[in-house]
Amino acid sequence: MKTLFSLLMLTVFTIDAYSSLGTDLLANESYPQLEPRQDIPEVPPKPPTSGPGSFHGSQFQFLKQTDFAPAVDAMPVWVYSRTQKEFSPCAPEGGTDTTGKGPNPGTNVPPSASPGEDCMDVGPDPSGPYTLANAFPTYVGAVYCDDSDEWRIQYYNYYVYAPLITSFVRCGLARQPLTLASHDGVMSFLGHVHDWEGIVVKWQRDAEGDNWWHRSGAIYNKHCFHDHYEWDQLNTVDVDVGSDVSNEATGLNRKHPKVYVGFFSHASFPEIYKSRKTHLNADCPELRDLLGNEYRSNDWWRLPRREDIRPASDIDPDWDYGDATSNPGTNFENICKW
Repeated sequence: MKTLFSLLMLTVFTIDAYSSLGTDLLANESYPQLEPRQDIPEVPPKPPTSGPGSFHGSQFQFLKQTDFAPAVDAMPVWVYSRTQKEFSPCAPEGGTDTTGKGPNPGTNVPPSASPGEDCMDVGPDPSGPYTLANAFPTYVGAVYCDDSDEWRIQYYNYYVYAPLITSFVRCGLARQPLTLASHDGVMSFLGHVHDWEGIVVKWQRDAEGDNWWHRSGAIYNKHCFHDHYEWDQLNTVDVDVGSDVSNEATGLNRKHPKVYVGFFSHASFPEIYKSRKTHLNADCPELRDLLGNEYRSNDWWRLPRREDIRPASDIDPDWDYGDATSNPGTNFENICKW
């Protein structure tokens, strides 16, 4: 399969939380960066057959130089949860070290029942559902998939560890520690340093032979699983058009897909799961079904903004993230196979 892709990633940072990274964050001689070009084709006038949510193919191919327009317009709304008012998750962090020339060293998994120890807080104590979270980095890259004739934009978050899983699975009469499949191996109940999770937004042509593209669906990644959804199957919101961020209906065909983040494993889900159980719960089903039971709710939300964006071509696919081997750099080789 012949795959044309542009290695363009970006990361969203808060100034306060990441000011220590310095201005040399983007310096990375070992990873190719797309330099500003003077020969970028000018975006032509949009034809009347294309809607307001359509973008020209050159805006994907030259994502950085055209101000990340399609990536920002379809940026996910990330939704996080807490449980029992005392257990909160980790927020995503930058995937590089303080020099920008190596991976974040991550954090050893703390021996705690809470998945949010020794890491950045998602946000202030919730005042109710959908409390605004703190800003955090999201890594983005555009890929053209020749076989399916699609543009795919990847949105991925980095966590300093995958937390301790204290759930147990009942298999017959035996009870044993839960073992989850991770990206390229297994993640034991003890967790592991580093974790990458996210989604992909798919774009199709407005018309055959046309070079204007609209959102057609999304892929929600749950470790080694990649679940495809049509756009009208998703819970989507406009956010700025009205106070619709708390709307949990599907079929609205709005701009931003909501991603409900798994409380422990950081897996991505298109719907809420208010079981109010603190851990995974299953009777030895297939792993996909077990992950579907992971707790997630709606305590915090965040939509990354354009003014927060920095290019994230600093994530070298050869960097070692331990068990989290599917980082944004390596994903570009596989994203069209999902």
